[in-house]
Amino acid sequence: MSVRNNRLLVPLALPRLSSNSNKNVLVLAGDIGGTKTNLALFETSEENLKMIKAYSYQSGEYDSFIKLLKKFFNDNAEIKPDRICLGVAGTVIKGKAEMTNLSWVLDSEE
Repeated sequence: MSVRNNRLLVPLALPRLSSNSNKNVLVLAGDIGGTKTNLALFETSEENLKMIKAYSYQSGEYDSFIKLLKKFFNDNAEIKPDRICLGVAGTVIKGKAEMTNLSWVLDSEE
């Protein structure tokens, strides 16, 4: 990591993005917890990471993460992320995570 113009620069790993591509990438990042789920949309470029929008949801108000995600996309139809990256409160085994404080099961195949 380095600092430029008083900003911390964190290297990004976007493995399927061509190194010579000039395209900015939209990433939907999420922190999924038993109490709340935070989602944020970031625009990345070769040298920058910029947060576009941030949202917070009460996890217990939804039967599953898929229902929460559907609400997010219904409310934000203009958002079409190129990548989604999620952190979950629970162990991930073979693409599935059982939440520690919710009855949700997240499955990467979904």
